Amino acid sequence: MALPTSLAYGVPSVVLLLLIRHIWHRRHHYPPGPPQDPLIGNLRNVPKDKPCLTWEEWGKTYGPLVYMNIVGKPYIIINSYEVARELLEKRGGKYSDRPRFVMAGELVGLGIQTALAPFGPLWRRHRKFFASALAPHVIVKNYSSIHERKAYQFIQYCLDRPEEYRQNIKRMSGEAVNEITYGASRNEEYDFVDLNEELSSVTGRVMQGYLVDFLPWLKYVPEWMPGAQFKRDARKWKGQYSWTRNYLLGTVQKAVASGHPFRTSYVSSLLQAVAKSDTRQEDEGMIGSSGLTFYRAANDTVSHFVTVEAGMSNKVLKDIDPSYFQTVSALNTFLVAMSLYPEVQVKARAELDRVLGDRLPSLSDRNELPYIFAIVQEVLRWVPPFPNGLPHRLMEEDTYEGYYIPAGATVFANLWAMSRDPNIFENPDKFDPDRYYNGTAKLDSRDFVFGFGRRVCPGNHLAIQGIFMTVATILWSFEIKDKSPINKRDMDSRQIFNLNFTAHPEPFDISLEPRLPNLHEYITRGISEREALE
Repeated sequence: MALPTSLAYGVPSVVLLLLIRHIWHRRHHYPPGPPQDPLIGNLRNVPKDKPCLTWEEWGKTYGPLVYMNIVGKPYIIINSYEVARELLEKRGGKYSDRPRFVMAGELVGLGIQTALAPFGPLWRRHRKFFASALAPHVIVKNYSSIHERKAYQFIQYCLDRPEEYRQNIKRMSGEAVNEITYGASRNEEYDFVDLNEELSSVTGRVMQGYLVDFLPWLKYVPEWMPGAQFKRDARKWKGQYSWTRNYLLGTVQKAVASGHPFRTSYVSSLLQAVAKSDTRQEDEGMIGSSGLTFYRAANDTVSHFVTVEAGMSNKVLKDIDPSYFQTVSALNTFLVAMSLYPEVQVKARAELDRVLGDRLPSLSDRNELPYIFAIVQEVLRWVPPFPNGLPHRLMEEDTYEGYYIPAGATVFANLWAMSRDPNIFENPDKFDPDRYYNGTAKLDSRDFVFGFGRRVCPGNHLAIQGIFMTVATILWSFEIKDKSPINKRDMDSRQIFNLNFTAHPEPFDISLEPRLPNLHEYITRGISEREALE
């Protein structure tokens, strides 16, 4: 049977284009990388599990800057903090774009969310929103009582259901982010955490990978054509995202306009700030998008990108849990670390008992609890929440130490490799808060785990505040023990953790044992006191 005309001409054209790219590639001095196959490049080298570990090994072989070509698309992996700082920060004007996401960004409409937005006016406007509403002094003033109350409620959840500590972390973190973003975690109609979980299921389908991401012209195919189910799905999912964004924004708009007292939130603060603006209607639409971004976009970005662009396997897709984000990842890592290193708990509790006695921790105690804060810093270093980093896109060609980096290249900063650099961290595989407590660490984990340059996570100060408060409260409340019959302390953390999109431990059996017989009374009183302040 004869090939359709479009296919008969299209296939040779694609092959010719790849051949031209292959010849062009040989004319430039690219960074070193794994050997390439003709036409498909490094397609067969794409890691099928835990990409950061493969990239780390490549770094040992090829150096801090590794080049890949996947079916004509250039990729750069940065395995060194110094190189990442030079390229992504000092030359940040060139590296601040995001790769193109046709299905998710253009057809489903997620390109209006901050993390997926291309570098330009929309992205700059969103960043201004974040800069004003998430400045450190604003976070302390507006959100401290929420973080304290949610930390206490997490203890309450664990007293009621201690075996469900991972679900309790997700529940507490989801409620906290919703209250900070929208002023509430539920209303008479909906549980806002459930709404976001529903979007997570949509995201799981969006990020499975579509042909249109490799052949962008397919976006113009009419919906009614055979094989265009992706267009019909995109329209449905776009409607679901739009409805959720507008509904959550509308709840805050009604509260602000009611004239009655309302809880200060990220969205309410911005709505009040633009109330008298000549571009209020446009600004409010952007506020709605940035609000939804605040809860979800970072996870959707990395999982969608690595899956679609780098061709990850179905095995990796099964490991994705889009509801994991920085705080959830860090708190799970913290509990594992404490169960493996009980001597750290002993030292931490000694500091807590000396400073607090029988009083619950609060954020005002932070400066008096340097060892607790060192634990937070070490948790972030030991297992970075996003070990593979988030992708940047180079907007114009660049060179580094004689190597050519082509415009349009997608650039990953391998945060895992940076966390394991023996030139920066002595005995990097060991969980050791003393490296920060004693000031011997050459690099603060906060300087790399939240990203680089203009694309650094805008909620980093908020995340640190929430993690610190929860860590202090857990250590004050519980003794954390490893219940596994196998001694996992000597195991490599590469085996203990899933290091695909967001880092989280493989199933881990721990127990949380109350340190006080009347712990429930302390927690109930603490929650009531914080609710009165709000």
